[in-house]
Amino acid sequence: MTNLSRLTHAKHNIKSAALLKVITPLTSFVTRTVVIYTLGNVYLGLNSLFTSMLQVLSLADLGFGSAMVFSMYKPIAENDEDTVCALLSFYRMVYRIIGTIILATGIILIPFLPKLIKNTLPADLNLTALYLIRLSDTCLSYFLFSYRNCLFDASQQRRFLSQIQSLGKIILCLLQVGILLIFKSYYLFCLAIPFVQIMQNLFFYILSVQTFPNYVCRGKLPKETIQDIAQRVSGLFLFKVSHVLRNSFDSIILSMFLGLDILAKYQNYFLIITTLVGITSILTDSTLSGIGNSIALESTDKNYRDFNTFQLLFMTMTGIICSCMCCIYQPFILFWAHAGNMFPNQIMLLFVIYFFTERMGNICFQYRQASGLWSHDRIRPLVDGVTNLTLNYILVQRIGIAGVMLSTILCHIFIDSLWASSILFRYYFTKEKQSKYLLRLSFYALVTMIACTLTMAICRFLPMEGTNAFYSILFIFARAIICLGISSLLFYFSCRKLSEFSDAMAIVSRIVKRG
Repeated sequence: MTNLSRLTHAKHNIKSAALLKVITPLTSFVTRTVVIYTLGNVYLGLNSLFTSMLQVLSLADLGFGSAMVFSMYKPIAENDEDTVCALLSFYRMVYRIIGTIILATGIILIPFLPKLIKNTLPADLNLTALYLIRLSDTCLSYFLFSYRNCLFDASQQRRFLSQIQSLGKIILCLLQVGILLIFKSYYLFCLAIPFVQIMQNLFFYILSVQTFPNYVCRGKLPKETIQDIAQRVSGLFLFKVSHVLRNSFDSIILSMFLGLDILAKYQNYFLIITTLVGITSILTDSTLSGIGNSIALESTDKNYRDFNTFQLLFMTMTGIICSCMCCIYQPFILFWAHAGNMFPNQIMLLFVIYFFTERMGNICFQYRQASGLWSHDRIRPLVDGVTNLTLNYILVQRIGIAGVMLSTILCHIFIDSLWASSILFRYYFTKEKQSKYLLRLSFYALVTMIACTLTMAICRFLPMEGTNAFYSILFIFARAIICLGISSLLFYFSCRKLSEFSDAMAIVSRIVKRG
């Protein structure tokens, strides 16, 4: 495959992935809005709990899909049909085993379901039936041809999967909204999920057969190849455990100790963070191949200069977003979900800090990933996940939802930023000091804090909501303009003396000219 075709595939894949990252939060926002106004917070919280539980059960995947895609790159590029077919056969067998394990484990957990919910459910809800509907959705994805999806990934045609997933999310959103508005049935609402999943998997299967008709399940892999896959899975599994322990168990802990109503409110706020993380990730993920290429071809000194430049740009963007969050978060929640679904300002500020601390290590992560330092980073994700879960359990019983937020924030700072960055500086930027990097992060945090304080002080003079929807939206936009203007100027004057500032401005200038 030529460099030109790789570049073309990459551009198409990035565009499709970006579209999916935009559609995912939008459809979720629409669906959550209709659930809030038709069924209420208990149903919304129950939906979030089921989603989190099934994410935990999906740990049985072990990161196997990513390992299989990696194993297929070379044989597909070399047109080694026998090896690809043997890998596909192995993949199908493993996915069926995984689906069976998830189904069996999910059924075993049924007696424990009531213990995961603090408050009582409405009398018309059968918890077991609803859970089995959602469990079937997760299992079906492993039994219905999803093993063939890796062919698109390995052949750099991920865009087809992203496009179909985007369409599936839109169809599911329209179907669920229609069900809620017409029937107000939570059972039908849940049944729509496996229905769309089946249709989507069948479409994937038909497309994969048409695109790759020569790849079928046949043959066996040599033991060496299976051992190589198992080795990759062992590394990827730890990262998946960390992600699940941090995100999914937060929701389960909240449901157990604080109830579904609090969980629903938490997820409303967290949806905004997820959306912002997705948008900013489009920018950072698109730079990964360029960073990898630079690491392969350029000197460490040149890459360290680029690292500081990207860090300045990304932290400026993150700081400006945090400033906007401080002033827009509460008015938006008030406009969208009304006062009954709002947390106090102190909790809102914890969500802002959560976003900042989660994002501040992203550029470091990109360079660590591009440098291939996974073997030095295997233990950290597991420690991160276990620490977060332990702190969650302890702090939620003492300070409520603030405990769940603080536990993750502390892990972001001390494990994701301190520990993770030490790996990059110990094994790649060996001539540079990690302390300088941490000092820069502290500087960006200080500028962000000042920006948030100034904009919040000014926006206090604007009302939280207007007399009608038009004026409410107008006030939100006014706050956004104030935040963008003040925080942008503050970062400009605070950072212009940094050595990487001129390089950062040159990148911004090129982006503006292309736009």
